[in-house]
Amino acid sequence: MGLESEVSGVDGLPKSSLEVLSFLVTHSPLGPKEISEKLGYAPRTISFALRKLLEKKIVRKRPNLNDMRRWLYLVDEKVVKSSRDYSHLTG
Repeated sequence: MGLESEVSGVDGLPKSSLEVLSFLVTHSPLGPKEISEKLGYAPRTISFALRKLLEKKIVRKRPNLNDMRRWLYLVDEKVVKSSRDYSHLTG
């Protein structure tokens, strides 16, 4: 069973977006800096990946109550049918 059957709207997403999605399924909510550090991608790559996920309404953002200048990103649970790790699909 692939990511496409578990999460609607992932068709055409870049690999970085799929990896961020996979990571957020088990680690959200997180900010872009934390995602970048954990996945080893440049911050601009994470920003691009998050923007693509936001456009498809797979991920949503909420204010970080500890630092209102920053956002936290989390997977929209209405979109994800399962909360398993999808990392095996991106490598």
